Amino acid sequence: LAQAQAQAPQGVQQQLQQAQQQLQDAAQNLQQGQPGPAGQAQQQAQQNLDQALQQLNNALAQQGQPGASPGWTAADRS
Repeated sequence: LAQAQAQAPQGVQQQLQQAQQQLQDAAQNLQQGQPGPAGQAQQQAQQNLDQALQQLNNALAQQGQPGASPGWTAADRS
Protein backbone atom coordinates (compact mmCIF):
# COMPACT_ATOMS: atom_id res chain seq x y z
CA LEU A 1 0.00 0.00 0.00
CA ALA A 2 2.84 2.38 0.82
CA GLN A 3 4.44 1.80 -2.59
CA ALA A 4 1.12 2.44 -4.31
CA GLN A 5 0.73 5.69 -2.37
CA ALA A 6 4.19 6.86 -3.37
CA GLN A 7 3.57 6.19 -7.06
CA ALA A 8 -0.08 7.23 -7.32
CA PRO A 9 -1.34 10.54 -8.66
CA GLN A 10 -2.43 13.04 -6.01
CA GLY A 11 -6.14 12.36 -6.51
CA VAL A 12 -5.68 8.68 -5.79
CA GLN A 13 -3.44 9.15 -2.77
CA GLN A 14 -6.34 10.33 -0.61
CA GLN A 15 -8.27 7.14 -1.40
CA LEU A 16 -5.24 5.02 -0.51
CA GLN A 17 -4.64 6.92 2.73
CA GLN A 18 -8.25 6.42 3.77
CA ALA A 19 -8.03 2.72 2.97
CA GLN A 20 -4.85 2.42 5.02
CA GLN A 21 -6.51 4.12 8.01
CA GLN A 22 -9.55 1.89 7.72
CA LEU A 23 -7.39 -1.23 7.63
CA GLN A 24 -5.55 0.00 10.73
CA ASP A 25 -8.92 0.56 12.42
CA ALA A 26 -9.97 -2.96 11.45
CA ALA A 27 -6.80 -4.43 12.96
CA GLN A 28 -7.38 -2.48 16.16
CA ASN A 29 -11.00 -3.63 16.32
CA LEU A 30 -9.90 -7.23 15.92
CA GLN A 31 -7.34 -6.84 18.70
CA GLN A 32 -10.13 -5.53 20.91
CA GLY A 33 -12.33 -8.51 20.05
CA GLN A 34 -14.78 -6.52 17.91
CA PRO A 35 -15.17 -8.43 14.63
CA GLY A 36 -18.29 -6.52 13.52
CA PRO A 37 -16.67 -3.08 13.37
CA ALA A 38 -13.52 -4.67 11.93
CA GLY A 39 -15.54 -6.10 9.05
CA GLN A 40 -17.16 -2.74 8.40
CA ALA A 41 -13.77 -1.01 8.33
CA GLN A 42 -12.47 -3.64 5.90
CA GLN A 43 -15.45 -3.08 3.61
CA GLN A 44 -14.88 0.67 3.66
CA ALA A 45 -11.20 0.13 2.86
CA GLN A 46 -12.19 -2.12 -0.04
CA GLN A 47 -14.51 0.57 -1.40
CA ASN A 48 -11.71 3.14 -1.26
CA LEU A 49 -9.31 0.77 -2.97
CA ASP A 50 -11.92 0.08 -5.67
CA GLN A 51 -12.32 3.83 -6.23
CA ALA A 52 -8.56 4.34 -6.37
CA LEU A 53 -8.22 1.55 -8.94
CA GLN A 54 -11.02 3.03 -11.00
CA GLN A 55 -9.33 6.45 -10.97
CA LEU A 56 -6.02 4.91 -12.00
CA ASN A 57 -7.69 2.97 -14.81
CA ASN A 58 -9.41 6.13 -16.01
CA ALA A 59 -6.06 7.93 -16.09
CA LEU A 60 -4.49 5.03 -18.00
CA ALA A 61 -7.37 4.98 -20.48
CA GLN A 62 -6.84 8.67 -21.18
CA GLN A 63 -3.23 7.82 -22.01
CA GLY A 64 -4.32 4.95 -24.26
CA GLN A 65 -2.95 2.26 -21.96
CA PRO A 66 -4.79 -0.84 -20.69
CA GLY A 67 -6.11 -0.71 -17.14
CA ALA A 68 -5.49 -3.01 -14.21
CA SER A 69 -7.96 -5.28 -12.46
CA PRO A 70 -8.18 -6.17 -8.77
CA GLY A 71 -6.95 -9.51 -7.49
CA TRP A 72 -10.44 -10.44 -6.34
CA THR A 73 -13.83 -11.01 -7.89
CA ALA A 74 -17.31 -9.98 -6.83
CA ALA A 75 -17.81 -13.48 -5.40
CA ASP A 76 -14.80 -12.99 -3.11
CA ARG A 77 -16.37 -9.88 -1.59
CA SER A 78 -19.38 -11.59 -0.08
